[in-house]
Amino acid sequence: MPLYSIKESDYSQYILHKIHRPYADFYLFDNFVVSEVHEGAIFGGMEALDIFSLLMEFYDGVKRSMEFVYLSNRVNSYSTRPVDWLDFKFMDQYLKGYGIIDDRVRAEQNAFLEKQFVPCKFQFFNNLETAVQWAVELQGKHRLN
Repeated sequence: MPLYSIKESDYSQYILHKIHRPYADFYLFDNFVVSEVHEGAIFGGMEALDIFSLLMEFYDGVKRSMEFVYLSNRVNSYSTRPVDWLDFKFMDQYLKGYGIIDDRVRAEQNAFLEKQFVPCKFQFFNNLETAVQWAVELQGKHRLN
């Protein structure tokens, strides 16, 4: 099954908030975030700092847990700079997990490289459903609600 946007899934009804940035769209749920970086964008440290500050502001503002899972739904082709994660070791207190969703050839190999720089639990998925279930379970829940 090809990848598709979270907004086109059954999970769209649970989206609490959407953040649109020039480089990506972010869909915020109770305790996890799904990112969909735009085609051809470069996602590195500056973009991560930008979005993480907005995520912290949102989750604190709605009095949700400050711990969340970040799911990168790679529906588009773009570049990352995984070495930039080294500047974000402080995020391990907020990031409960980091998941990559991608079904392209070699995607899992690229994810393995990225994993070396991520300061929390890491998982690779080839479909959205399994990734969301993992994110929910990492938060100690049994289902999305």
